[in-house]
Formats: sequence, C-alpha cells, structure tokens
Amino acid sequence: MNSCRSDLTLTEALSDPVIGMVMDADGVDRDELKQSLLSLAQQIGLSRKGSRTSPCCE
Repeated sequence: MNSCRSDLTLTEALSDPVIGMVMDADGVDRDELKQSLLSLAQQIGLSRKGSRTSPCCE
C-alpha cells in the first residue's frame, strides 16, 4: 500500500487474500468487478493511477 494513502488501490484490494475470500464466498467475479469499476472511474474522470490525492501528499 502506498505510504501516503490510507486506502487501498483497486489492484491492491483485488489482490488482497481476505478480500478475495469474501468475494469468492459472495460469488463476485473479480475480472468483471475490476472492469466495471475501471469503467466507472473513467466515466467520472479518474485515471487508472488515480487523480485524487491524500492531503499528506500535497
């Protein structure tokens, strides 16, 4: 996790083993979720690397 941010990136969250187990238990398709979230981010103007930063990074 990036030391300047307190939240996980999408890639980090989808790679996390605990989150993965919860998604598997809920029947969530990781690839489908990732594509849906990336599409939504693009629609609202966020880049893949994220255009919003934490105040500690400014």
